[in-house]
Amino acid sequence: MRRIVPHKASFYLSTTLGLGLCLSATAQSKSSSEKSPKTAAGESISAKANDEIAFPSEMLRVPKGKVALGSDAKDYIKELETIGRTSRSQINDMRRCMSELGESTVPVEAFYLGKFPVTNEQYKIFVEETGSRYPFDWWRHGREDSFREHLQKMNEEMKDVEGSKDLFYWQVHWKELPYAIPESKNSSVKGTMEKFPVTWVSWDDAVAFAAWAGMRLPTEAEWVYAASGQERRNYLWGEDPEEIPIKRGSRYDRPWPVGHWSEKAAGPFGQQDMVLGVYEWMGDAGFFSLVDTKEYEKQRKALLKDKRFRDKDDRDVKSILNYRPKWSGNTKITKGGDYGGTGVVLRIQTRVPQEAYQVRERLGFRLAKSDVPARDILLSRIALDYDMTVFSGDRKPNIEDQVGMERYELADEGRLITGYHAVSLVPVSYAGDSKKMNEAKWNEKATNAPQPIATLMTTEKLSTPPADPGLYTIYFRHLGMPEELTKAVAAGNKELVAEEKAKEAAKAGKKPSSKKKADEKDDAKKSNWRAVTKKYGITDKEVLAGEVNFVRIKPGDLKVYTDRHQFLLRNNTGQFTSAWDGEKGVVTSKYSDGDATAAIIPVEGGEGEIATFTLGVPQYEDSKGKVYKYVVPVTLPAESAAGSSWRTK
Repeated sequence: MRRIVPHKASFYLSTTLGLGLCLSATAQSKSSSEKSPKTAAGESISAKANDEIAFPSEMLRVPKGKVALGSDAKDYIKELETIGRTSRSQINDMRRCMSELGESTVPVEAFYLGKFPVTNEQYKIFVEETGSRYPFDWWRHGREDSFREHLQKMNEEMKDVEGSKDLFYWQVHWKELPYAIPESKNSSVKGTMEKFPVTWVSWDDAVAFAAWAGMRLPTEAEWVYAASGQERRNYLWGEDPEEIPIKRGSRYDRPWPVGHWSEKAAGPFGQQDMVLGVYEWMGDAGFFSLVDTKEYEKQRKALLKDKRFRDKDDRDVKSILNYRPKWSGNTKITKGGDYGGTGVVLRIQTRVPQEAYQVRERLGFRLAKSDVPARDILLSRIALDYDMTVFSGDRKPNIEDQVGMERYELADEGRLITGYHAVSLVPVSYAGDSKKMNEAKWNEKATNAPQPIATLMTTEKLSTPPADPGLYTIYFRHLGMPEELTKAVAAGNKELVAEEKAKEAAKAGKKPSSKKKADEKDDAKKSNWRAVTKKYGITDKEVLAGEVNFVRIKPGDLKVYTDRHQFLLRNNTGQFTSAWDGEKGVVTSKYSDGDATAAIIPVEGGEGEIATFTLGVPQYEDSKGKVYKYVVPVTLPAESAAGSSWRTK
């Protein structure tokens, strides 16, 4: 029997990046609140002084604060007892929630969180704009005519498949199948499910949508904070699960349009449908313990001392005694509890792990956004498919010093996103792998080989450097010829000139002396010049010409002149694609994370705009001293220019 995975997962975000690239509560810029237009909690950005800057109206602000994550074993036991279920049921609940053992308090920077989960209506715009995969249900129930037509082929093709044949068939053939938003299955709601939460989307699908919208998925800490505020509570409505203010039963436990329960299922900052809607994907790097290993084991032992676990021969007791959560970066956290959820699944702290590739009927997502413009598209794209191998050692993008510009195209009074435009840069976390790194060594290193200094994400076609929309790494090359290349060209030129003279002499009938032949042989052995010139992409013909003032950078064979400082662009497939003139980094000690800036000026003649980004790269890891400050200009052509509508702070 063969098993087809519903959606082949590409687990791009290495757990070694930690929460820094997932924008954990502690990793957001310390100056983000200073750079952002101020709004009160629960208001959208467009409600205040920045009315002239379009911003999605249903992104509500969550203020800076602290949130308690996880559960102490003793408190958790007491809490389960209040649910009023049998001892056996409580054991099963404990098993499900063992991943939350251990308490911690986490700071949360101010951010924006969607008032509702993303709807089918909004997701359809994304699918039509990008050609991305649509949800399974849009074919299975949205186009039941097509489903019936494919039944015979499906059964034949998927005869050896374990599981849902229709789901696997869609996974293989979705590009050639039609789709439509299904009709409502809720007899109380007529028409299509446009205003219902989108479901049947994988973690990758959700992150791709978030990137398209200039946003990201919320972290677990952010979601819990938006659901509970700074006051710890077990449920949205308090401590007792029986006090739920929402009617339950077969008539009510069904899918509803977003906002159906209004304030009854809302957090303290205005976000609705935090429970009893759909489970929601979190943006964290994976499914891991909330505390360190030592503290987790301590809490686990305390839990297993409870009287419920005395009968070690009991089947259910054995299952929990032997159970340990499977921590993994390939597994993601979901929160919220769906419309049929009861008891423990409705708790704010409950964590439900799902494999990133999974698509489910009751699993969707909502969006989060940082204060800093164009930060989140870069975070989401890095999480999806950025080639981190360009950085050596522990180097990675320094999200706290990201800088960018963005603008939205909106419809329906700002409710629907129809387009998003951004250019975003983030510097590398440090330049050298050694504390011995200084300016002279850095310049020499950047002369011998271009060095990565930043990551660039653009939704716009750039004219300088020539670049299509996409994700890139920016390198810096210091002017000058590598010393080994200068020597190799000189040696090669001497040898090749001698060979040319020998050829001319042979044509004239002259024979070289045996001593001269021996000397030339010895010189060839001593000089390995071709290995060096090949390394820098220089041909024998160019060596023979004698004047080499350029190198070719591989992969891509990009020609770069050595008489000037240049920035280089490397695409996400590893090819160097373009170069443009720049200046070397100015060494300064008056720079810290959050000092990066973006400025936009029009090009004379109305032929576009020049966006200038200033950012800093510390000399080495944990450097509290000198920083290389780079000024990186990029030019947007006229068709991408938008004047003052860009949001840069």
